[in-house]
Formats: sequence, structure tokens, C-alpha cells
Amino acid sequence: MNGIVGTIGGVLSPKYATKEAQCMNQALHVKDCALSVQWNTLAKFENDKVLYEDDKYAVLLDGVILNKAELQKGVSWAATLIAMYQACGKTWFSALRGSFQGLFLDKQKQKLYLFVDQIGDKPLFYSSSGKALFFASEQIALAHLLRDNHCPVSIHEGAAYCMLTYGYLFEGISYVVGAHRLSAGHFLEYDIQSASCEDKEYHRFAYSDLKEKSEDDIIEHIHTLFNHAVSLQLKKNAEYGYDDFSALSGGMDSRLTTCAVSRAKGKACFTTFTYAPIGQQDQKIAFQVAQRLSNTRNIYYATHCGDLLLDIDRSVRTNDGLYAYYGTAVLLDMFDRIDKNNIGIIHSGQIGDAVIGSINHSSRMESMPYSSLNCITKRYQEKLLERGIDIEAIGNKYASRELYTLYSRALGGVILGANKAFRSFADTFSPFYDVDFWEYCLSIPQELRRGHYLYDKYFMRYYGDFADISHNGNRMIGKRAYNTCTELFWKILHRTQKMLHIIPKSKSVTPIAQWDSIASVRSQMDVYYSDTLARVEISDALKEDIACQYTHGTALERNIALTLLSVIKQIQEDND
Repeated sequence: MNGIVGTIGGVLSPKYATKEAQCMNQALHVKDCALSVQWNTLAKFENDKVLYEDDKYAVLLDGVILNKAELQKGVSWAATLIAMYQACGKTWFSALRGSFQGLFLDKQKQKLYLFVDQIGDKPLFYSSSGKALFFASEQIALAHLLRDNHCPVSIHEGAAYCMLTYGYLFEGISYVVGAHRLSAGHFLEYDIQSASCEDKEYHRFAYSDLKEKSEDDIIEHIHTLFNHAVSLQLKKNAEYGYDDFSALSGGMDSRLTTCAVSRAKGKACFTTFTYAPIGQQDQKIAFQVAQRLSNTRNIYYATHCGDLLLDIDRSVRTNDGLYAYYGTAVLLDMFDRIDKNNIGIIHSGQIGDAVIGSINHSSRMESMPYSSLNCITKRYQEKLLERGIDIEAIGNKYASRELYTLYSRALGGVILGANKAFRSFADTFSPFYDVDFWEYCLSIPQELRRGHYLYDKYFMRYYGDFADISHNGNRMIGKRAYNTCTELFWKILHRTQKMLHIIPKSKSVTPIAQWDSIASVRSQMDVYYSDTLARVEISDALKEDIACQYTHGTALERNIALTLLSVIKQIQEDND
């Protein structure tokens, strides 16, 4: 595994040191605090990472820190981090920008702090048992660590039904009973003497007052902040001499990121990559965009073959069962064929429409039950509540359906499907993740963000020469009347196809319905499903419900069922 695995008061086996060629292995043992940590990390961005101990403190920081140059003041990076703790206290890491996870030990106060970044895309899981604390970057690894220490490990059926219903896990939830995930913007404070821990929040995205009065000023400020976010990523790659790779599909978000990277690099060449079925709109649109850029080479990977769906256990092991595995499988399959040695931060356009735009497309969504938002199937919604997962109670903690969806679906699910795949060999970030940029966008009233209104205006002003290329093949940027008619047409077509039980030609870069319909692929998935269902140790009721979803569900629902079966199997199996 990549990442952190450790314990206070428990036993840590040497087997947690990875044998992967591109990884560095380091260990930390603090006898007085009974702390043992194994850290496995990619041998990239080494100077951003820290493992340091002195007579007062120990600090481990894993990730890419985009504002390191601003924070470091003439001393070592480790000394800078300790000085930040001394000046700012236990939430010192709130000043960091980028993608990170880590721990900080104050030996004198006998306090351990575990933390994740503001978007939580490098997860940490933890569990306490008696006077011992166990933690790991992956819940599969945490389950094995618990078992090594003779702690009971059982499957949280609420988490299982959460995956079956939504295709991801909600904040703080783990498949392992008694284990929890640090949510985005959270940290764990563990008191070693009392063996007590508290999960605390240090950052939350929220609405604020907008200073700019005119749309022109708002758009200009968006442009300034977005370019700054892009420049931070480019500077980090340049600092280490890594190549720039940018994801390019048929959507507006990847196009904006790629165009911004292109302009910032000037005459310097970079690489775009596209994966989509041959002849599908994402391929055509990406090629059109790439052709107009004068400083890019494009790698294209055709995803018309469904064989990649058969690499189930590896895909689920990579994304830790946190998201339906098909997206991870595509990326692993593609990058297996590419020389990855000099790839640094992969630039993506993830969740851009939810940041500059609004994830709530209509005011009607504000009155919908939380449980109906982002729901893939309602088959088992009642069983979620029966097993302790109250979606309405979770939703009521947020100021709006928009913020609820941003945290539950975007940060709790979507970003983990792709990001954990990329991080098996490099790192990735989206300028839309930038904390300062995102917080500014949330200050813009929803009526301006909804329906791509402001997003289109921004794109037309600064990237208008790419606006005549359609967005995903069904929308033209900046043409609201045309888009309204097109949207109505597609709604009628999709409802008609559904009534007639017609599988439409996929408009997705991951055409899971087409893959699933390939006889040879489906038969092998059926064998995996039957064998794994028979071998996992779960209740008969859960087995019956997984069987129902796999047998009667859509291609996506079957993929979710296989994701769940695989992660349960890997949690329960011996990893010696």
C-alpha cells in the first residue's frame, strides 16, 4: 500500500513496508509514546514530504504542497512546519495548500494529531481499541492491522448499503465496524495518556459575502484566481523537472484547464491525454481542442474494449472500495501502457461545473429530500436507516443541498475514483480544488452560477476561440436558447429509449453499459460475482440484496455490487 499505517499502543508488523519499485519506505518509532509508523510513498516530490523527529516533536507530511515556497522561511522544511505548529497550534496545517495527509506528535503534551487536506483526497482511517489507536491511509490496510492486533474486524452493513445505493461512502464512514474516515478538512486529536480521541473540523467550505458588484468584476476575479491556481501546479512540476500532463475530454472543465495550461506554458510543449470510445463525442471534441493548441501532443486511448472491467480486485485495491471501480480500471489500464517515470502533477478539470457553476441545476433541488439527491438506486434506502445511516440527519448539517452534495458526492466519492488511480504512480490536482478559488466562487450568488450562466460568460470572454466546439456534444457554450431546446430533445429521447428498453449509444468516456453487454466480459464478471459472493462472510440478508442488485440492476449497479464484494473480500482475507 501507499501512504501511512501506524499505531499507538499496538504492534506494527514489518510486512506493511511496500515492495513497489517506485516507492520509498520509511519508519518512525517513538518508544516513550508507544508510536510506530510505516510510511510508503512514491519517490516523487520528495522535498515537499517530511519525516522528522527530535526530542520534542515528530512530524510526517505526505503529499504535494503548492504553497511551500511561500511558507518556508530560510530554514529546513521540517523546521518550518514545527515553527508553524508553535505559532498556530494544532491546526497549523490549515495554512497548507495542495494535496496532503500527515501526523504531528507533541511529545511533551502527549498528543498525536492526524490530519487530511481541505478536500480530503488523501484519506486517513482510524480506529481505537482499549488503550490503542490504529490508523492507515487505506481501510483495507487498517482492517489487516486490526486483525494483526487481535481486534475484531466485521463489515459495517450501513456502509455496504451506502455503496449499493449511492456508489460511494458518506463522510466519516468506513466498511470496518468501529473505524472512521477523516472527512475533508478534519483532523484527529488523540490524547495518549487518557487514550481518548476527538475528530475535529478545521475547515469547511461555506457561503460568504461577495465584494464585487458587477458581473464583469466577478469574471475578472475568477480569471485571476484560476490562473493563479494553474500557475501553482505548473511551478511545482517545473521545480522538480516533471512533465505536464493534462486530462482532455469533451467537457468544459478539462478544456478550460488545458487551455489555461497551454497559455501559461507559452511555447513549451506539454501532453494531453484522452480516453473515450472510438468515434464518441469526447474523442472528437478533444481532438478538435488539441488540434487548435499549438504546444500540445495528445495521447488517445480507445475504451471500446470491456476487458478492463475484469481487473476487479486490483482496481478496488487501488481506490480502496471508495467509489465504483470502473473509472479506476480505465485509468490503470491506460497508464499501464505509458512511461510514467517523469509524470508529476496531472492537471485535471474535476468538479469545475460544481465550483464555477452550481451542482444544483434548479431551485427545485433545494426542496428534495437529501436521500434522493445523487441516488443511483432507491432499492435499499430504508435499510440504510435501519443500519444507522441517517441521510437526512447528515444532510441537515449543511447550509444547503449544494454544500451537502459537494461534500458527500464530489469530495466523498467522485474525486477518489480517479485520484487514487493517478496517485498509484504520480499525483494529480485540479485548479478547481484550490481552496481560495473555491471559496470565492461560493461567495457568488447561486442564481449567477446556476445553469452555467456565469461559467459560460467567463469562458466566452477569455477562451471564446474554443467556445464554438460543443460541450460534451450536446451543448454549445454561451447559447442558452439552443441549449434549452437540445436539453428537451435529449430528455424525450432518453425517456423513449427507457420505455422501449433500448440501450442508447453511450455518450460517456466510460461506456459501462456497452462493456457490460460484451458476452465474454459479462460471463467472466458473473463467475467472479458467484465465487466471491459465496466466499465473503456477511449476513444472508446482505448477500441476498447484493445478489438482487447484481442480477436485476443496471450495468452501473452491477459494477457497484462487484466493488462492494471485492472490498469486503480484501478486508476479510489474510494479507500475509
